[in-house]
Amino acid sequence: MARILHVDDDESWRQIIKRRLGDHQIDSAESLQQAIGLLQTESPYDVALVDLNLATDSDRQGGDLLDLMQIRYPSTRRILVTGSPPAGSVRKNLFERYDVDEIIIKRDMDLPDLRRVVEEAVARGLAGPSQSLRLDRSTLRQRFRDWQKAQSDLLKNEIRVAGEHVHDAEKASGQSRQRAQTTMEAVKQKEAEFKLTCARLHRLLEDIDDEDQFNAALAALNAAEDNFAGHHTVHTMREPAAVPLAGGSLSLPEPDPAEVRSSKGTKAADYAIGDIFDDRFEILDLLGQGGLSNVYRVLDEVEDEERALKLFYSAAGYQAVRREIGALRKIHHPNVVEVFWAGRTGAGEWYLITEFIDGESLHDFAVGKRHLRDREAVDVALDLLAALVAFHPDSARLEQLDAQRRNGDLSEAELNEWTELKDKGLVHRDIKPLNVLLTRSGAKLLDFNIASRVGDPVYTHSGTPPYQPPDAGLTRWDVSTDLFAVGVLLYQLICNGHHPYPNAMPIAAGLVIDPRTIRSDLGPDLAEFLIKACAPTRADRFSTAAEMQLALRNVRSYL
Repeated sequence: MARILHVDDDESWRQIIKRRLGDHQIDSAESLQQAIGLLQTESPYDVALVDLNLATDSDRQGGDLLDLMQIRYPSTRRILVTGSPPAGSVRKNLFERYDVDEIIIKRDMDLPDLRRVVEEAVARGLAGPSQSLRLDRSTLRQRFRDWQKAQSDLLKNEIRVAGEHVHDAEKASGQSRQRAQTTMEAVKQKEAEFKLTCARLHRLLEDIDDEDQFNAALAALNAAEDNFAGHHTVHTMREPAAVPLAGGSLSLPEPDPAEVRSSKGTKAADYAIGDIFDDRFEILDLLGQGGLSNVYRVLDEVEDEERALKLFYSAAGYQAVRREIGALRKIHHPNVVEVFWAGRTGAGEWYLITEFIDGESLHDFAVGKRHLRDREAVDVALDLLAALVAFHPDSARLEQLDAQRRNGDLSEAELNEWTELKDKGLVHRDIKPLNVLLTRSGAKLLDFNIASRVGDPVYTHSGTPPYQPPDAGLTRWDVSTDLFAVGVLLYQLICNGHHPYPNAMPIAAGLVIDPRTIRSDLGPDLAEFLIKACAPTRADRFSTAAEMQLALRNVRSYL
């Protein structure tokens, strides 16, 4: 007997479905929230029949339900019932992001027809692909999305550069103009071919219900990747000045080495309120100035959204831009600032466009000028640890695989796992009060411009000394640097701005100042947590963000 989840706010329709599909176990939910609750508490369903109004992108709770279904129960067949055909972009999103199997449109369909169509869809769902095929299909669709986005970005840049070349050739000889125009036509033809290829692949990926269809789609995607790989119509023109970062890969134009040397010590230009930056962003306010950049609140006149503009020193800021982009484009987490755009202006200024965060710096709270309740302070630390869990690797597993690699004992699967952990694992390296903003939805971590990958060689110890562990004499970066900084921040928030070490200078031979000497009312659990989090040696501190997060959650439950 199959298990079916039916979500619909129409009681009579829920009863009809129960009668028509009475041979199976039917769990009905009258709201999306109720359905989410069933998914969180019950065992997996074979089929989910969900009535949603998905004609627009506004149904966020519906998206939450589909997200949860995809994450927790990837083998559940998903059938959507909606009143009218969803818009093209929404339909594409449903099949690609949420891996929906079928959409039933109720409009212009009488009740007997609708019952029949639903029964047939459920029957197809119960006879659908195996879980392994389902997971393979989802992986293949994600691979297609990644390739489509990367290739689309390349084509957009080629079209832009070819257009600039046509414009530049207008005053040149007729032969130069002809060559430029021919190049533009070739790029346009390539774009048309790409769109047709994507449409065909999309249809193939929508219709995967057996191994033969999967293999056909895989072969078609492989052929498309081979066909477009390295096929650049424009070779000798300028590289793109800016590349969007949402979900895609990023390549930035490298500056001339002489330009980098000559720009060292050069400040980025100062912009006044009302100035227009790069013909797109209106300067609304100066948010801050730091050692590497100025930060402005700007209005994106194209998208009519407020953003933050981080303007680096000219060519000398190139590595800082690349480092921050390389970190942030891999992280999508509510407690980490989101990056949208990066590039260089015609004047050679390197910049980053991120979300504008309406919040306040943690600085005044960390130095004791303002105060948070203990629970609030712990919540800030938990937000930061949640962010670290998202971009730190599993350190214990990475060390285990490293040892096996040195001994030559890694299997192919373990080598792939080791490579993925190394590539995705990051260390922020500069967690401090000024890099944390408090918002209504929680704390946000900023400034990844000195971030490093876990395991990378240590060339410099850039950072803020009061938040650097005293045993930071590392040869390769590991997560202990960030965990110590979070411990120090929480200690300062709890202890009215006091640092855990005398003179705010962590030393390897020193001892953590017992926080109960500063606050006699402090409970033993929180005090012991702070002492461990700020311990001078790595072996005495928490080894991972997940371990530290779990311990702090337990402490919080008694506050």
